[in-house]
Amino acid sequence: MARHPRRHDRGEFKIGSLIWLSLLGAIGYFGAMYGPVYNEQWELKSMLQDIANSSWVTFDMQKTHAAIVERAKKFDQDDQDTFALADEDIVIVNDQNAKTLSLEITWTRNIKYPFLDKWTSRRFTKRWEMSTQPNKY
Repeated sequence: MARHPRRHDRGEFKIGSLIWLSLLGAIGYFGAMYGPVYNEQWELKSMLQDIANSSWVTFDMQKTHAAIVERAKKFDQDDQDTFALADEDIVIVNDQNAKTLSLEITWTRNIKYPFLDKWTSRRFTKRWEMSTQPNKY
């Protein structure tokens, strides 16, 4: 008895394969678009944590502000001005009553759509708050 060839043996593929391929393409597209931005957010949070840990003992508002601005400059190394940070976008609060140090940074990032000649602008905020109470063991 002769066997009928299956559809995929004849070179056809199922619609499910097309759906999975489209889904993987969409994930790759948005990963290429927003992956670097979320990596940048993680690096900025780490930067705020390092600055807060190093400045809470001898706190100086101007030195802390200058350290944030200096270290944030590395995020705009390209020539397209994709990272914007103004002085009013940096909020530093050293609350002596609550014994906390809060650093907050808000920046604008211009994001380029992959494979298109289109840019969009997004605002992001990262905040780091730490206790300045000495540890008692």
